[in-house]
Amino acid sequence: MEFLPYFLNSAEGDMTKAIQDRLDKYKACFLGAGRFEVKGIVMPDDSILCGLGAASRLVLSPEVEDGAAVKLGSYCTVKDLRILGADDPIELPEAPGKRHGVLFWGDATPKNVEGVDQPKHCDLSGLMISAFTGGAITCHGTGYAVRCCVNAINCHLTNCGVGIYIPYFSEYHRFSNILSTDNLYGCINNGGNNTFVGCGFDSNGTGFVIDNGDNKACNNSHGTVVGCTFNHSGNNKGIGIHLINANIGEVFSGGQMWFSKVLVENSDNIAFDSFNFGRDNKFIVKGKNPVFINNCHFYTEPEFITEDGGKVIITNCYLRDGTAIEG
Repeated sequence: MEFLPYFLNSAEGDMTKAIQDRLDKYKACFLGAGRFEVKGIVMPDDSILCGLGAASRLVLSPEVEDGAAVKLGSYCTVKDLRILGADDPIELPEAPGKRHGVLFWGDATPKNVEGVDQPKHCDLSGLMISAFTGGAITCHGTGYAVRCCVNAINCHLTNCGVGIYIPYFSEYHRFSNILSTDNLYGCINNGGNNTFVGCGFDSNGTGFVIDNGDNKACNNSHGTVVGCTFNHSGNNKGIGIHLINANIGEVFSGGQMWFSKVLVENSDNIAFDSFNFGRDNKFIVKGKNPVFINNCHFYTEPEFITEDGGKVIITNCYLRDGTAIEG
């Protein structure tokens, strides 16, 4: 395929310009097999960056302390690549850092939504992203417009500060069949109307987080998490789902959890429906409104701890021998 002007073979050294030139000129860059070191690619609108799956390795230069391997514009597609923050696995940070795999960035704030530079709909698929201190996929400040969204499918995110990282004011993203494993956080979802379907948040320090603890996640929660797993968090001693001041509601449906806790703090309209809960289940509910647990099955007797007025309302839930769980 070397005759195609937008095809690029691997070479030693910084390949940022070679990739960027093809994207700017042809709106397309097809990476062959091999290693491509970059200092950050900025996708022009209506462009595509793709490769030969794991055979094509896009590596962010160690010189870049704050940035992303790929920053999306509007109507971009990134597919079939391995995107790396380092050639070898990294030691996970103590908190999310500033090196990101794919970045979907806008400057919207609740007081300044219209007229600011916000990227529009982008598609991600077939990506293997690892070794970033920040998010493997990071969405920030794109506001609450339906058109300002990422649709990500069939990706594996591992060895990062956060697998899916939505730290602030970013809505309407769709994540399907995403495997987010062995990260500090499997997902931080501080945005509203985001949907997660068929995803695995397994073997992370903490599986899935909504954190409005500082009351600055203005559009937190009011999304759906369907058919997902939250297993083996924190080496079987951690938190699978942690919700802090998630005050607009969140629904977790048709999923499963093993060897992980649920911690809900001062949150509204939180519901678990049709879950399969395995061993070592503990629910800690602190303050504000009740957590609703409906139509769920438990492998072993769960433990419910309520503090500061917290409450759990249980409906139609049973142990594996058919014993009803009261609440």
